[in-house]
Amino acid sequence: MSIKLYKVAEKVGTGEWKFPVEKHRLYDTLFKGSDFRFKDFVTAKDSWGMCTAGVGTLTKGEFDWDWKYDQVIFVLQGEMVIEDKDAKKVFSAKPGDIYMCSRGTRTRIRGVWTVFYVTMPPWEFLYP
Repeated sequence: MSIKLYKVAEKVGTGEWKFPVEKHRLYDTLFKGSDFRFKDFVTAKDSWGMCTAGVGTLTKGEFDWDWKYDQVIFVLQGEMVIEDKDAKKVFSAKPGDIYMCSRGTRTRIRGVWTVFYVTMPPWEFLYP
């Protein structure tokens, strides 16, 4: 057992934070049509195979996402809009709001946002 501290952002102005997100190797396959970027800080290896946790950003575009895992999303900045394609409902979250997205849900995601997420099981098990 141990405690790990991750420094994931630096303050760049009044109320502004900079997160070290990056274009992932799966970008061209999964996130075409958007500039979605993310970085995992806690990986399956770090969490004894329980979860993945990190930060993601979107500043333009939108993308379709079919959830292969459960994910909790905490909106840090901006507005994240998720359309549930099956329920035909649109949800909008702002800083301080939390989404719970369940495995098997088909969505379209848009907005300009920065989020913190926790994925269970770790997404890297599903996209090797």
